[in-house]
Amino acid sequence: MAFFLDSLGLSELSKNQNDIINLFSNIEKISGEDYDYKTFVYDEGLELVARINKDSKDYDFVGVDSHLINSTKWLSKPVISLGQTSEIPAILFSSIDDKTAFIANLLHAGLVKGEMNTESKISLQICAFPSSLEVYESREDYESVVKDSLLKDKSILPYFYIRSLEENLSEVDKKRYQENLLFNLIAAKVIKTNQYNFGNNPCFISTIDTVMGDLDIIYSKNIINTPLSVGSYIVGAFYLSAEFSLK
Repeated sequence: MAFFLDSLGLSELSKNQNDIINLFSNIEKISGEDYDYKTFVYDEGLELVARINKDSKDYDFVGVDSHLINSTKWLSKPVISLGQTSEIPAILFSSIDDKTAFIANLLHAGLVKGEMNTESKISLQICAFPSSLEVYESREDYESVVKDSLLKDKSILPYFYIRSLEENLSEVDKKRYQENLLFNLIAAKVIKTNQYNFGNNPCFISTIDTVMGDLDIIYSKNIINTPLSVGSYIVGAFYLSAEFSLK
């Protein structure tokens, strides 16, 4: 929960449980298979989604996740469920042509469980939250600075998941990869940046150009001191938040 709130400039909410409870107090609870859900939506289209233990009090939150309504869309298909990692259903998806794979986390998965299979073509409404980020003036600048182990331009890579499958890992490495399993490495150019205010807190949404299509990334000054400029090149680890409809 703190990861999302910090990314959105809403860190104060994580310091007082009552503030979180009050935010969702007048919102109707929707029943899912594994959890119940309450969703608070800011005017700008940002939603905070509270997962609640079933048959419990309305404020018995398992966690609070975030998503951007009307965010960029990717057409994909599910490959394998990674289970209840961090109590969020994480799915390994691939592009329709099987050339790209990525891990995304489904906010309301309990409402659609059982309807999705590996034959499904899914339009994911998807956005990203950076965990770590390096900013370069251009792709050329990135290549001149890093030189080795370069990520391909526009690439998305479930790096930590791939490394976690290796045999003979040390316990230290295995734990590190498992802890970061939900994050994808991405290298892409920034094509647009806008500023918003979520609950009177300044926040930025930058759109980057990836092999899957455009991707909106959401961050506050807590994550990046200055908004990303158009034309700059970014490389980092991202948590992908998704809602979907079956096609």
